[in-house]
Amino acid sequence: MQLVSQSYSINARSWLDTNSTATVFSSFDKSFNLIDDLGRIFSVVNGDTGNGPFSSVVRDLPTSLDLIVSQGDKVFVGKTSLLVNSMTIDFQSTVLWCARPDWESFNEHLTLIFQNWDFMIEFVSTKCWNDCLLTMMFSSSDYDDIVGNNILKSSKLIFDGISINDSDQVDEGVAGIAGLGVGLTPSGDDFLVGFLHALWILCEISCARKWSRYIVDIADPRTNRLSASWLKEASQGNTSENWHKLFYALKHRNKKGISDACNQIVSIGNTSGADALAGFLLTIKTLGITNKYKGVI
Repeated sequence: MQLVSQSYSINARSWLDTNSTATVFSSFDKSFNLIDDLGRIFSVVNGDTGNGPFSSVVRDLPTSLDLIVSQGDKVFVGKTSLLVNSMTIDFQSTVLWCARPDWESFNEHLTLIFQNWDFMIEFVSTKCWNDCLLTMMFSSSDYDDIVGNNILKSSKLIFDGISINDSDQVDEGVAGIAGLGVGLTPSGDDFLVGFLHALWILCEISCARKWSRYIVDIADPRTNRLSASWLKEASQGNTSENWHKLFYALKHRNKKGISDACNQIVSIGNTSGADALAGFLLTIKTLGITNKYKGVI
């Protein structure tokens, strides 16, 4: 089976350039993840998923990939291609995609972003996306659970710690969230990814970089390799294409773009996208709108 890569991120290209072999880390219906000897992740996804900070988008990627590619399979990486079992992916004409949004421009348009807050909350409150943090925190449903309550409690420590520049509070809060939940990317980690995205919008770049690195250093040893990779990328200001679309729509007050991007984000995984969006919205509200920039910007 010969497939063609449509696009990949800068980090994904670096992964290919520095590896000759790897192993299948996990495999799903429409994507699979590879891991190298250094523990770095490379994802192969279809066009519906879109670009990501360590992924390659492959045209005409077949479904039921988990029947073709299995965890533990050996992968061979060449100069312009990748081979796993009977599947070859060609990278000769792949377009390079940048995972880092223009955070500086978002910092300059915080007022416009805040003006969309009511619309976003109204939009998500009308939805019921499974049993997820987004439903618990922002909908009118009575959904409640132990994991969600622990995340809410610990997130307050992070918010308060950042607001008064108290790293001990941030440390305690992150330790209470990282790795919390089940799955390849636990709900707590997904929440932190959304939190980090909001931090990069709200803060000056130097401030966002400082707190992001600090938070991920605490979270990394408390979670698994795939989840840690997402956290690391978020700490560097990198994110997936669907989040780029949301930030752009927020900046330009495009309500249809906002709702479309939210729907795309929530479609990621079982609850991963929804949990990340919950972290983003709660952080914008708490550190941005409620705090009025005090101790943040």
